[in-house]
Amino acid sequence: MHRLSIALVSGLAVSCPAYAETLSPAEAEAGPEIVVTGVFQRDLRDSSSPVSVIAEAELQRDLRPQLGEALANQAGVSATSFGPNASRPVLRGLQGERVRILTDGIGAFDVSNTSADHAVAIDPLLADRIEVLRGPASMRFGSSAIGGVVNVLDKRIPLELPDNRVAVDASAAYGSAARERSGGGALTARLGDTFAVRAGGSYTKTGDLRTGGFILARGLRNQAATSVDTDIRALSTRAGRLANSSSETRTGHIGIAHINDGGTIGAALTRYESVYGLPIRYDLTPGAEQEAVSIDAKQTRADLRASVTIPSAFLESLSVRAGYADYSHVEKEGDGAVGTLFANQGYEARAEIRQRQRGGWQGVSGVQTFFRDFLAVGAEAFVPPNETEQTGLFTLQEVALGPVRFELGGRIEKTNIRSRDVNFDRSFTAKSAALGAFADLGSAFKLGLNLSTTARAPAAEELLANGPHVGTQSYEIGDPGFGIERARGAEIILRAEGDGWNIDAAAYVT
Repeated sequence: MHRLSIALVSGLAVSCPAYAETLSPAEAEAGPEIVVTGVFQRDLRDSSSPVSVIAEAELQRDLRPQLGEALANQAGVSATSFGPNASRPVLRGLQGERVRILTDGIGAFDVSNTSADHAVAIDPLLADRIEVLRGPASMRFGSSAIGGVVNVLDKRIPLELPDNRVAVDASAAYGSAARERSGGGALTARLGDTFAVRAGGSYTKTGDLRTGGFILARGLRNQAATSVDTDIRALSTRAGRLANSSSETRTGHIGIAHINDGGTIGAALTRYESVYGLPIRYDLTPGAEQEAVSIDAKQTRADLRASVTIPSAFLESLSVRAGYADYSHVEKEGDGAVGTLFANQGYEARAEIRQRQRGGWQGVSGVQTFFRDFLAVGAEAFVPPNETEQTGLFTLQEVALGPVRFELGGRIEKTNIRSRDVNFDRSFTAKSAALGAFADLGSAFKLGLNLSTTARAPAAEELLANGPHVGTQSYEIGDPGFGIERARGAEIILRAEGDGWNIDAAAYVT
């Protein structure tokens, strides 16, 4: 797709200089890519876990309206695709419930896990960077991170005080394949010596996607050409644009934070709205109605972040991150009639205590809680209303012994899933552990090894689905008898670098 992207990163800041990124100015100038999602912020080449970082400059250069597309060029990452408007990351062949999609450390609160045609309610236009994390550190974020964690980092809640009273950043892009027009930006203002407020948003509009060839495959074109139905015969020569694949998405957010040397506390409110079409899967049966389904999605979410420094010889800080969202979307038929409503209300909260580094030992431990109230109503409501409650305890410890650094992660998680409509109520206890070792073999080579055994409770959709889904033209069937799913993995990592070159390689089995 031919694209033109323009980024004005704080280019409109009063007095010109921009406010600091997540990294300090010294770190940004020095050049190493610091991993934020990992427990211990460090250069990604010193991380014992495989990490991919898509920094702000790369994001601006390769802007994509869907999260899966934005990551598809990363090593070990691909993407699902149900037309151009619904794309979710696939990490080393694992997707859906086996990959945790986060925005600033908290779940997306959408229903993208329910079906391939449901988009992720995260707009990459708002992202400052995206990190893909695997290995022991991913256990902080839940047992569903078997494949890994995708964390979209933004500044809806300000992270630092701007250097100047006001700073502005903005970006815009155009893509010719779907006549895509997109733009986003935010303004951050300093209020006094300890407060910062940020407001911004994004907008994307696309037309039907240009395919560059015929819509139907050759065999279907031959079948359509011999049909007695004149409308179907016309499909044999249809080319150019993929019908019913346009979209329109808008977001808006406002956040405020209090920041001083002792800690920070901040909150943000975000509104997401998206209307997009699902490409028609043409039915070549004479007289058949061609299903032109569209999805109208809305989400309102609130986020909280707080951290405080602890004056202790053993503990360093306490941090809290929480989010609540109300999401819904309706699937409409071609005539505009509402077919099915999907709704999801939920919250997620996590509290972490970080240990102060003592010799070569440091670590973090915490608790995470999650609640989801899911509802589907309509002719194709293939999952009954259900509720999911989950609480997890986790720890990640690291110790350095000479040139070798060891990471040990553990998690125990209790999940309860119930649906009063079908008299279903089950609980699961999942226990997971991971061990990593990373050795510096000299100035040029580094070697890592990760071993893991990860347990995951089945999702409500995997247990309770039973019905047709017009969006994907499929019949979804779950199994109420499913038990704990366990994944066992081993991985070897090699990193080497020299004057003007570097290489990263990993071999893994799951």
